[in-house]
Amino acid sequence: MDNHFGRGLMKGIHSKQPMNSQRITGYCDDFKRGYVIGYTHHLMETTHDTELASRVAGCLTRQYGLDKEAMIDIFTEYQRSSSVSAFVSGYAITAQSIERDETTHGWPEAMSSA
Repeated sequence: MDNHFGRGLMKGIHSKQPMNSQRITGYCDDFKRGYVIGYTHHLMETTHDTELASRVAGCLTRQYGLDKEAMIDIFTEYQRSSSVSAFVSGYAITAQSIERDETTHGWPEAMSSA
């Protein structure tokens, strides 16, 4: 039996950009959950912005078709309430791309000020 969550977690930790929706569709939900947590952990470590990482987690949760309540439970257990609010606001962002703008080395305005 494979540890899909652990594989996703490690893949997310080592990713510089989030996987797009088409690429991640071949993976199971356990892998996707691990990936979101790993990627946003890496993002938080590199940007030192917990709320941005939480917003991105919310956005990825929606893009990847994951259960919002299950992911919020993870953030409720390990994060501050402001991070949960940021997660919910990120989940609400549907049309906004979450890819970093390499020319400004920043995230889209909707992600940083949602």
